[in-house]
Amino acid sequence: MVVLVEAWMLHLKFIKKFGKIAPCSDYPYEGNDTYKCKKLDGIVTVSSHENLTPGDENLLKKKLIEIGPIPIAVDASLSSFQTYKSGVYFDKQCTTNSNHAMLIVLDMKKKTELKYWLIKNTYGKSWGLQGYMKLARDVDNHCGVAEYASYPIV
Repeated sequence: MVVLVEAWMLHLKFIKKFGKIAPCSDYPYEGNDTYKCKKLDGIVTVSSHENLTPGDENLLKKKLIEIGPIPIAVDASLSSFQTYKSGVYFDKQCTTNSNHAMLIVLDMKKKTELKYWLIKNTYGKSWGLQGYMKLARDVDNHCGVAEYASYPIV
């Protein structure tokens, strides 16, 4: 887990150092291990970043409403996670030992389902719900959803 967090912080420092970040539309998911860099001007200037209080789902929800999608890290080690297809994901064996970066885009509650976070994965559209997962919300920081959340200050 330490490696993931350190890599994440290095990415944020890199973005801050060079001052700009390109939109996702310039680098769509291709399922490759390597990518060719494009010469881009970037559209957003990043001045800093903020780490949210570990485990605080209420703060995560508040910031999601205020600023939009937030990068997170979750425990994706279970086969039930890796083979997720539909529904609200809950596996009591999922821990807060985060090992995979994702993007939380929405928090939801429908009358017929548990509260859930809608999170975007990097596995491509063949995984889960067209590349997304409904992850149980307000269930003891399930899979560490709020353990390592941070976002750039623009």
